[in-house]
Amino acid sequence: MISDEVKRMRKVRGLSAQQLADRCAELGMPIPRSVIANLESKRRPTVSVAELIILSRALEVPPVSLLFPVGIRRSVEILPKISAAPLDAASYFSGGAIPEGVSWDEYLDHPLYYFRQHEDIIGKILRAIKRLEMAREARAATLLREPSQEDKRAAERVRQLEAELADTADSGTTVVQAMRDMEIFGELAVLRPIYHKVQEWEGQVSHSEWATSSAKENLDGVCDSLMRVRRRIQALGIDLPDLPAAVQDAISQMEPIAVVPVTSLERLKEIQE
Repeated sequence: MISDEVKRMRKVRGLSAQQLADRCAELGMPIPRSVIANLESKRRPTVSVAELIILSRALEVPPVSLLFPVGIRRSVEILPKISAAPLDAASYFSGGAIPEGVSWDEYLDHPLYYFRQHEDIIGKILRAIKRLEMAREARAATLLREPSQEDKRAAERVRQLEAELADTADSGTTVVQAMRDMEIFGELAVLRPIYHKVQEWEGQVSHSEWATSSAKENLDGVCDSLMRVRRRIQALGIDLPDLPAAVQDAISQMEPIAVVPVTSLERLKEIQE
């Protein structure tokens, strides 16, 4: 399989066997042209891990693609008498899938799984940080559009008048009649556009505050997930992966996350049932 894929990719790249050998030498591991020729003709039945990596680099493809050519074959053999789709085989080879016959507990307790999970959560944190920054910027921009004090007083005057009209309507008088009695037709006609403008701004402020709070809550949640994974890695006696500075800052600014006691969860389940 590897021999076929090396030959195929060499031709795709437009390289001769000698040019491929030269590339390997430039990368620090000479593989003579004769070795490449023997490999492609299957006279050489094996390839070392080091050769696989250097050949993949020289051909500019992922190493695993020489083993399991995704998109080229419909099925590949991953173990004796066990075949799978190339993508599934590549995932199995790189630890991204659980093979048949291996328990979840044993497989998921391997450091590779935790380190992958750690990396995935860091990506989520960086995206959550960006989302929070955007929410804060949007909120700041909204606050800059704050109406004047005069407009706010006008909006408050409309609220006051509408409350009085509502009280009058409750007494049995129509709203139109009440407006005539109070002589506020003209005043409301002037003030209502201002009121609607202030009301719209207040709604935007409320939404921006919700968006900022939601983004912060989401960021704290994924930071908490990361800390739980790091504690599990630490429990395995393994050195913890480094954290980007932005992630360290986010963790240092985490809000305490409420933990619901088990008894409360059980009680909630009983109520729901």
